[in-house]
Amino acid sequence: MIYSINAFLWSDTIDETLLPILEQVREIGYTGIEFPLFAPDIEKCRIVGKAAAELGLYVTSCTCRDAHDSPSSSDPAVRRRGIEENKRVLDCSAALGSRKLIGPYHTGIGCFTGVPVTEDEWKWTAESMRETAEYAKELG
Repeated sequence: MIYSINAFLWSDTIDETLLPILEQVREIGYTGIEFPLFAPDIEKCRIVGKAAAELGLYVTSCTCRDAHDSPSSSDPAVRRRGIEENKRVLDCSAALGSRKLIGPYHTGIGCFTGVPVTEDEWKWTAESMRETAEYAKELG
């Protein structure tokens, strides 16, 4: 079993300030850590990911979209931003050595209409997630 903790307890940013925390996480018995990816810097993710790997921590990551970049939006420009942000997050997730990316990243938080999803919303979301999934597959 993997016993994980979320880095949100300390920060919503991935940077070198997390390095001593990773050591503490491992020392107190956790075997995994989840990193929030909301405005990630890929180089900092590489540094933190390397440190997590050296400590033997199982890494996962989480993210979400909002109204500005919702992949299910009726606006093609908003959907494109969502897809591109999901790709950027996948790059950072890979740099961290993350084995799973947790969402929600299919629809912006707070963007639900209160009625069942329409055929168009389903189509837009499926198209956006297909492109995101194909990109993730390329990353391995």
